[in-house]
Amino acid sequence: MNIMQKEKRTFEEWWNNLPDNLRKNALRIVENDNIDTSSKSIKKINYILFQLNLRTEEEKNNNKPTFEEFKQWFDSGQLSAK
Repeated sequence: MNIMQKEKRTFEEWWNNLPDNLRKNALRIVENDNIDTSSKSIKKINYILFQLNLRTEEEKNNNKPTFEEFKQWFDSGQLSAK
Protein backbone atom coordinates (compact mmCIF):
# COMPACT_ATOMS: atom_id res chain seq x y z
CA MET A 1 0.00 0.00 0.00
CA ASN A 2 1.56 3.31 -1.00
CA ILE A 3 1.11 6.64 0.78
CA MET A 4 -1.76 7.70 -1.49
CA GLN A 5 -3.68 4.56 -0.51
CA LYS A 6 -3.15 5.03 3.23
CA GLU A 7 -6.18 3.89 5.18
CA LYS A 8 -8.15 6.77 6.65
CA ARG A 9 -8.65 6.99 10.40
CA THR A 10 -12.06 7.35 11.93
CA PHE A 11 -12.72 10.49 13.94
CA GLU A 12 -12.65 8.38 17.11
CA GLU A 13 -9.24 6.89 16.23
CA TRP A 14 -7.84 10.34 15.54
CA TRP A 15 -9.36 11.84 18.69
CA ASN A 16 -8.13 9.02 20.94
CA ASN A 17 -4.56 9.33 19.66
CA LEU A 18 -4.20 13.05 20.33
CA PRO A 19 -2.11 14.17 23.28
CA ASP A 20 -4.25 14.22 26.45
CA ASN A 21 -3.73 17.92 27.08
CA LEU A 22 -5.08 18.83 23.63
CA ARG A 23 -8.21 16.73 24.10
CA LYS A 24 -8.86 18.08 27.60
CA ASN A 25 -8.39 21.69 26.53
CA ALA A 26 -10.57 21.21 23.45
CA LEU A 27 -13.36 19.76 25.60
CA ARG A 28 -12.97 22.53 28.15
CA ILE A 29 -13.41 25.32 25.59
CA VAL A 30 -16.79 23.97 24.45
CA GLU A 31 -18.19 22.65 27.74
CA ASN A 32 -20.27 25.76 28.50
CA ASP A 33 -21.10 26.75 24.93
CA ASN A 34 -24.78 26.74 24.12
CA ILE A 35 -24.26 25.49 20.55
CA ASP A 36 -25.25 22.34 18.70
CA THR A 37 -23.12 19.20 18.81
CA SER A 38 -21.80 19.62 15.28
CA SER A 39 -20.62 23.16 16.03
CA LYS A 40 -18.89 21.93 19.18
CA SER A 41 -17.06 19.31 17.11
CA ILE A 42 -15.90 21.94 14.63
CA LYS A 43 -14.78 24.24 17.43
CA LYS A 44 -12.81 21.42 19.10
CA ILE A 45 -11.12 20.49 15.81
CA ASN A 46 -10.25 24.12 15.05
CA TYR A 47 -8.66 24.49 18.48
CA ILE A 48 -6.62 21.31 18.01
CA LEU A 49 -5.46 22.25 14.50
CA PHE A 50 -4.39 25.67 15.74
CA GLN A 51 -2.44 24.10 18.60
CA LEU A 52 -0.82 21.55 16.29
CA ASN A 53 0.43 24.37 14.08
CA LEU A 54 2.41 25.62 17.08
CA ARG A 55 4.15 22.27 17.57
CA THR A 56 7.03 20.50 15.88
CA GLU A 57 6.72 19.19 12.35
CA GLU A 58 6.76 15.61 13.60
CA GLU A 59 3.86 16.24 15.98
CA LYS A 60 1.93 18.01 13.24
CA ASN A 61 2.50 15.21 10.74
CA ASN A 62 1.50 12.51 13.22
CA ASN A 63 -1.67 14.23 14.41
CA LYS A 64 -3.00 16.48 11.65
CA PRO A 65 -5.89 14.89 9.74
CA THR A 66 -5.87 14.86 5.96
CA PHE A 67 -8.55 16.52 3.86
CA GLU A 68 -9.79 13.06 2.88
CA GLU A 69 -10.19 12.12 6.55
CA PHE A 70 -12.19 15.29 7.26
CA LYS A 71 -14.39 14.59 4.26
CA GLN A 72 -14.98 11.02 5.42
CA TRP A 73 -15.85 12.20 8.96
CA PHE A 74 -18.37 14.74 7.68
CA ASP A 75 -19.87 12.49 5.01
CA SER A 76 -20.29 9.58 7.41
CA GLY A 77 -21.77 11.74 10.18
CA GLN A 78 -18.97 10.95 12.63
CA LEU A 79 -18.56 14.58 13.60
CA SER A 80 -22.21 15.30 14.19
CA ALA A 81 -22.34 12.45 16.72
CA LYS A 82 -19.50 13.76 18.92
